Amino acid sequence: MANATIQDLQVSKIFADPDQPRKQFDPDALIRLAESMITSGQRVPISVTRDGKRFKIIDGERRFQAAQRGGIKTLQAIVELEVKDRFEAQIVSNYCREPHTIPEACAAVDRLMVDGRTQMEIGRLFGRSQGWVSTCKKLWDKLRPEVMEMISANKRSENPLALSVAVMIADMPRNKQLTMANRVKKMTAEKGRAYLAKSPHLKRRARTPQPAEIKNSITVSADIIWARVSVLMGMSRNTFNQAIGSMRKSERNIVIDTLLGAAKDLAALAATAKKVK
Repeated sequence: MANATIQDLQVSKIFADPDQPRKQFDPDALIRLAESMITSGQRVPISVTRDGKRFKIIDGERRFQAAQRGGIKTLQAIVELEVKDRFEAQIVSNYCREPHTIPEACAAVDRLMVDGRTQMEIGRLFGRSQGWVSTCKKLWDKLRPEVMEMISANKRSENPLALSVAVMIADMPRNKQLTMANRVKKMTAEKGRAYLAKSPHLKRRARTPQPAEIKNSITVSADIIWARVSVLMGMSRNTFNQAIGSMRKSERNIVIDTLLGAAKDLAALAATAKKVK
């Protein structure tokens, strides 16, 4: 921590980072935290960086808000002089305590992708799969904001929209999304998915091949490739060059077409293999 000092700062000189990925805080939990800080003291310093005459929070907004609610005048803070990857640090810090809501996660995923992060890198930050990251990006790009706010990990929310249901609604035209969300939000996730599956507004996606079908496709593709190149594979490089050189143009074209066909089959085989989980 060579680039940091520990100081007691006035709460009035501290402010929240407007780019903080977490936007929702449980008021009851903040009250309990304030009571704990009043009776037992501040156990963990917050982290801040200097911004003019004030200090912007890097980590510790819950403690900051609790201090405001409890009338606490000063907070112990680690003042970092140089901060890199602040947004990523806030994500990791938040997830160590309580996961973001889906809307918060979707907004964070979008920002990280705009900043050049890959889905795999983002997944590591959140401790989630690449598929989860892809789903967040899809919801951010396709879902109406009003429907996005209906997806909530907040237990106080009435009839929160299940994530699996929201993913289906994202595949509908935007002018139909809010209507459909209001129709299914009081249903269980299972009933909501069943209801949406019958909607004419749902864009049908291609059926996912079953493992046995994928295996059979790979076997067939491999057989085709073997049949195309087995003769050529038996030749040495010199023999192959001599054979090509002595061929008439029409014969040479046949060999070229065979190799190009094998290349296409290899590409098809690779695409099929990618579907295997």
